[in-house]
Amino acid sequence: MNQLDAENRSAILHLLSRVGPLSRSEIAPMLGISAPTATTQVRRLLDAGFLTEMHPTPSNGGRPKKPLKIDDAAAYTIGIDIGVDESTLVLSSLSGKILKESRCHYSSLDEMPSTIAVAVSSLESDLPPGINCLGGAASVSGTITPNAKDVSLSVVHHRANWPLARLLSQATGHSFVLVNDVQNFALWNLSFEPTRPQSFLLVSLDIGVGAAIVHDNRLLRGEKSTSTEFGHVSVDPSGPPCSCGNSGCLQVFAGVESFIQLLSHTTSHPLDSMQDARDFLDSQPRVALEKVEKVGSLIGRSVGATCTLLGLSEVLIGGKLTQVWPYLEAGFTSQLTSNTFTLQQVPTVRHVDLCSLNLARAASDYALVRHFSETKSDSI
Repeated sequence: MNQLDAENRSAILHLLSRVGPLSRSEIAPMLGISAPTATTQVRRLLDAGFLTEMHPTPSNGGRPKKPLKIDDAAAYTIGIDIGVDESTLVLSSLSGKILKESRCHYSSLDEMPSTIAVAVSSLESDLPPGINCLGGAASVSGTITPNAKDVSLSVVHHRANWPLARLLSQATGHSFVLVNDVQNFALWNLSFEPTRPQSFLLVSLDIGVGAAIVHDNRLLRGEKSTSTEFGHVSVDPSGPPCSCGNSGCLQVFAGVESFIQLLSHTTSHPLDSMQDARDFLDSQPRVALEKVEKVGSLIGRSVGATCTLLGLSEVLIGGKLTQVWPYLEAGFTSQLTSNTFTLQQVPTVRHVDLCSLNLARAASDYALVRHFSETKSDSI
């Protein structure tokens, strides 16, 4: 099946999950696809048992409409957000509803696949009989190979050429694919947030600093899918060394671990989490506030330059670092404004919830799209 067919089938399920039962004639205009395309894709979803037809309803002339609804008991997908020492797992229905969720911890990435396998098995043991698994997807920080099977490079996980999909497939017994966490969350927003603008920059400020660029409802992946490596652009060449080999990358200022370390140099009290950092900043020691404002300025300058280059007027920001956003905001806004002068309007900034659970949910949705794209047209 071609990618467009896969996207159309996924879009039909997304639409029905948002607005409820619809007829074929209602689906086509709402998705901007032709009536024959809608009919073909609906038929294949019906043949696969993913949709069911309800009783006909009266229409204004012509044939009665037959509303379609998702059969949530037909199948599920697995979504995993891979963290450094813990992962969040979800089993999701065809409508995107979370059937089961869990979190598992591990002491090393080597033991991660087997730990996840135990967690998946436990979740599946509580599912009703007869529901089929369509496969899984793992959301991970880093660049992913085009076949969605390997992590080319993950600075956060300190891995290169990492065959993570194969390791997860072998451990769980299910087929797995990989997807970059930030890029996939951007696509997920396009599917489930119908009021979201068609073009935007999504910035993740977490353990890793990443970004996703969406233009005209299409994700710009870049050469070898490296457009997400926003954190490894040098914003201060004289700054600290970065684990990527460069110096002064945005990552060494705005990554959560680096940020906590930065604040730790201004106090004798231990800071172990972003909550500790927020509590410390609430006490407003001036020297700490000045350092934090600089971090905000560096983020604002980077975001502003990107928006100016691509002509973007909308910025979405999420991640654990936003817990201290009130202290980052002044420096960020100042630099965003001064670096987007030619846009004639400062980009709108909105906050999104880039929590591990949402990244896992987005991954389960990607698993569904991949299932459609890898399934022969005559078999679904």
